[in-house]
Amino acid sequence: MKLERGSLAAFDTSPKRNGRSASVHSWYDFYAGFSSDFVSAALRALSLPLGSRILDPWNGSGTTSATGQEMGMHAIGFDINPAMLIIARAKTLSAPSLESVLPLAKLIAAEASANRGIGIEDPLTSWFQYHDAVTLRSIERSIRRALVVPPFDEIVNVNRLSDIAAFFLNALFSVARSLAKQSKTKNPTWVRKARRTKNVGAQQIYELFIKKCLEQCAAYSVPSTPVRGVVDLQLADSRSLPLGDSSISATITSPPYCTRLDYAVSTRIELAAMGMVEADFDRLRARSIGTTRVPKSVATPNPDWGPECLNFLEQVRSHPSKASRGYYYKNHFVYFESLHQSMAEISRVTRPGGSIFIVVQDSFYKEVLNPLSKIVGQMGERNSLSVVGEYEFVSKRDMARVNIKSRIYNADRQVSEVVVWMRKHD
Repeated sequence: MKLERGSLAAFDTSPKRNGRSASVHSWYDFYAGFSSDFVSAALRALSLPLGSRILDPWNGSGTTSATGQEMGMHAIGFDINPAMLIIARAKTLSAPSLESVLPLAKLIAAEASANRGIGIEDPLTSWFQYHDAVTLRSIERSIRRALVVPPFDEIVNVNRLSDIAAFFLNALFSVARSLAKQSKTKNPTWVRKARRTKNVGAQQIYELFIKKCLEQCAAYSVPSTPVRGVVDLQLADSRSLPLGDSSISATITSPPYCTRLDYAVSTRIELAAMGMVEADFDRLRARSIGTTRVPKSVATPNPDWGPECLNFLEQVRSHPSKASRGYYYKNHFVYFESLHQSMAEISRVTRPGGSIFIVVQDSFYKEVLNPLSKIVGQMGERNSLSVVGEYEFVSKRDMARVNIKSRIYNADRQVSEVVVWMRKHD
């Protein structure tokens, strides 16, 4: 089903990011992210009054929350990944705070230089020589001493983090990612551990940190409405949203794609910069939707997942290729189980008549189509939602195009990304 022209007339091009933006929305330009223009177009199509509560339960780097704030909404964003929550909060920094950035950045660097120290097994040593890891950790600790509520003997509490503290931590993320040696893989989101062979040097790292802070300042723009909206960001799971029933006017989101993208691994450097140790990282991976890890066994598929989902799962399970019946079936099963739980929660918190825009990517398992847009629609219909329509476009960024082995199955097939528009029953 296609939307009638005019109902979403602003969506004449793909809602995906074009990679050329110099705004805050270019920070952490993730493979699967959508654009600020898409969020703006969706909000304009709904004509919501100022202050309306909008939600993104997979808020990621904060495109929905930052754009909603710029347009005068009360934007609520949740994510299970603390690094993403920091990036999202950094985008919400108020204009008056920008004047304090340069003097604060210099103070943070000076204080970091005077107070250096590191644990023997600091996670940053997976990518950096010892002295560079010490320098990066000293910056992180300096930010926390200056701007973060104690205690300081554990990973930062992102739910209590100020926008200015998030701003400087995001600059540290950018420094660490730009300097880390990364080996290339077939999966563009996969971050492997690969230590640099030489030190960069403390002074160069401090100077780069200040430079990144100034570059971030230049990325902020004037809000599009006279009234700046409110942003609430919180570490939370889409399968159990900390919101009351019927409390949201609109949801604009994109769930983790069903293409074995490991979202925790893609932020491994940022999580290391925060100080997340390996055991906590493993737990985050296990809890994340789309994880490449699977349980030893799974139950029977839920009929409420819909016929499209059940049919696809059966085709995966019965596929003759290696590990289809085992690993790949369980991987998809866990994904759809989590997606269904999340759809039920999104419906629960949406007010009657409220709209939900979900961007998904159809994909292939071998030669078998995974019709995720139809699956999402059927899951929504079983949770008091009606599909208003769909806007489909051909995607040029999909995992099949970068995985050489999969091309034997998908050489001539096109992958579609779809905006699914749903509405809660009155």
